[in-house]
Amino acid sequence: MMSHSDLNGKTAGFSLLEAMISFAVAAMILTLVISGLVRTAGLPVRVTSKYFQSEMARSLLEEFAVTFPEIKQAGTYREQWEWRTSVRKISPLEPTKFDTLIEFFELSVEIRDIGQSENKKEYSMVIARPGAE
Repeated sequence: MMSHSDLNGKTAGFSLLEAMISFAVAAMILTLVISGLVRTAGLPVRVTSKYFQSEMARSLLEEFAVTFPEIKQAGTYREQWEWRTSVRKISPLEPTKFDTLIEFFELSVEIRDIGQSENKKEYSMVIARPGAE
């Protein structure tokens, strides 16, 4: 009957050191793969949140364009975002004969996650309104 040794007299199989090194390498590779998967798994949530945030800002701008000059100055949405509005009159680059007929205003909405001042985004639109003749 044959034993578990090869022709040179050495025992077949792996030494404890070889097994430990292979497990350490496998653990490092799995750590890199799992950390990448965890980071990627949160990406759709962040992208979706930013999309809804921009849609919220666009909705506010559309509402303000209709109700101008009556604009809410600030508010929150579902305890998730806070927003603030501002209005700025825009002067024409060069005077024209229509300056008394039409005035331009820039409506801006700054929106951010509640409690996170560094992640704010600003959206704006320009509207035209009849001027004070």
